[in-house]
Amino acid sequence: MADIVRNGDLTLKQRIDLIKRCLMIGNVHLRNERQLDNSFYCFDIKINQKDFKLYLLLKNIVNSGWNDKPFIKRIQVKAFTMSDIEKNTTDGCSIFIGIAYANEIPIFVAWNPFMFLYHNTVRSCYIDVELLARCQHEGLIKTVSSKQKVILADPNHFCDLINLYLEENTIRQL
Repeated sequence: MADIVRNGDLTLKQRIDLIKRCLMIGNVHLRNERQLDNSFYCFDIKINQKDFKLYLLLKNIVNSGWNDKPFIKRIQVKAFTMSDIEKNTTDGCSIFIGIAYANEIPIFVAWNPFMFLYHNTVRSCYIDVELLARCQHEGLIKTVSSKQKVILADPNHFCDLINLYLEENTIRQL
């Protein structure tokens, strides 16, 4: 399984371009994009007939750093506090997005950044290699990996990943 999954190796510009292509595949209208001071990238989009802001921290998925656990990969994120991350509201949300490849197909993994707040050191968000490989066939997976809720998607299901994340992680108006 590990031989069909490889680490992400894209520059930030390539990761942004890949996200933009996936938004186009999902018929999401991209209105604007910009780098924020806190390492996040903001995409102003129209999704489900609504203007919305996606605050994405885009990282390459790499090896876990444990020689005895080659079937676990991760992204590393700096220590964040609540004031560092845009809050999830009815108009926008923040997501950690990791990118790896399974048989050369980009696979996206989404983590909720609010689950990784208030650590004094760098944090890791983990993903099992088996899930990355499985996602290339299933297109979209919602599960738990290394005790962390994750959503995985291929490029054709990236907008489904966003919608599923929004269903579970945004504040709804009454």
